[in-house]
Parts: sequence; structure tokens; C-alpha cells
Amino acid sequence: LSSRNCSNYSCLPSSSSSLAHNAASYRMNVLAMVVLVLLPVATYALTGPNVCTKQETFTSLVNVSVVKAYRVRSYTFCLSLPPKCSKYKINYKTVYKTQSQTKTRTVDVCCSGYTRVPADDRCIPICSHDCIHGVCVKPDQCRCEAGFSGPSCNITCPEGKWGMGCIHDCPCLHEGKCDPLYGNCSCHAGWIGQYCEEKCPQRHYGMDCKDQGRCQNGGTCDHISG
Repeated sequence: LSSRNCSNYSCLPSSSSSLAHNAASYRMNVLAMVVLVLLPVATYALTGPNVCTKQETFTSLVNVSVVKAYRVRSYTFCLSLPPKCSKYKINYKTVYKTQSQTKTRTVDVCCSGYTRVPADDRCIPICSHDCIHGVCVKPDQCRCEAGFSGPSCNITCPEGKWGMGCIHDCPCLHEGKCDPLYGNCSCHAGWIGQYCEEKCPQRHYGMDCKDQGRCQNGGTCDHISG
């Protein structure tokens, strides 16, 4: 026969068909095996008080399946040399591809005014100023050591006050001075006792009543000046 009657058919060499089929199978196998998932960044669970939560978004690459059409070739007799022609039909297969998805998750965060301590994942308060003689116990709030006060714990207790936060009244009498840390009294000359409540005994005067009075002939010694 001098002509090939391949209407509605495609007359292709069988070797080319085999190569195309192998390439398609290879691509399908690769897609089926590759599953890529973008794991979220590791987060640490916070412990203790002052821990809040918030919603955050993150992107994840997931493997999804799609249906894809492809041609299947078969051979049939035709008036050609050789007497074999190709014909095709449409089949469908499932293939896999990766795509990004935006998701939401709940994460732990330190509440407002607190910051994370990396060493043990606690949330501690933030003070915008240093607590010089104290510690930061709440956002912008210092707890001062005994004998100090002020926003930064850098002010000694005013006269007549002592203790933590300088909240205690000085118990010292007769103008005795109060220790700002523990409230111990330092008495003026002529006075002794825990609260400076006692005069120096007779024939004694001065600071801590250490001086000996010089009064004679029944004279009375002043407990302050002698």
C-alpha cells in the first residue's frame, strides 16, 4: 500500500512511546514519595504565674492529592507499513503536590509588663528603673530592703521611720534616733533603755551614762550635762 490510513489515530514508533511512558511513571513515583511538611518553630512552655496565651499564625507546607488526566496508548490494525497504528484514551490518576496552608495555634507568652527568663522559662516583672536596694516584684514596682524607700529604693528612711518600705514609726523617746533598718534606738546624752525612756542614774550623765558626775556636798548631777 502506498498510503497510510491513520485517520483518528496517531502512528508513532513504539520506542518513543515506551520512553514517554517510563518518564511519566518516574514523575508519578517521585511525586508520590515526596511529602514535605514545614514544621513550626519549636515553642517552649512557660511555667509559673504571669503567663498569658495568644493566637499566632504560621505557614505549613502539606501534601495534597489531585486527580490528573493522562492518555493511554494502545495499538490497532491499520492499512500501513507496518500494519499497526496507535490510538489513545483518557484515564485519570491521583498525583500529589505540595501547597502552603496558613494555620492558627495557641502559644504561651508572658503577660504585659513581664519578660521570659530563658534559663527556666519563667516570666518575671520588668521595672523601667533599677531597684538599687530592692527587687522588682511587679511591673515598675520595687520592693525595697529594710531602711530604704522610693521608686528605685535609693532613698534612706526619713527621720522617725524605719523598716521595710519605711512604714514603721520610730519608738525612740526623748529625741532618740531610730536605726532605719531595724528600728534600734540611739539615745541622746542623759538617756538609756531600749526606747531611751530612762534617765541616767545618779552620779552618771552623758552619752550612754558613761561619764561620772562631779557634784559634791549633796549636789544633784544633771543627767545630761553632769
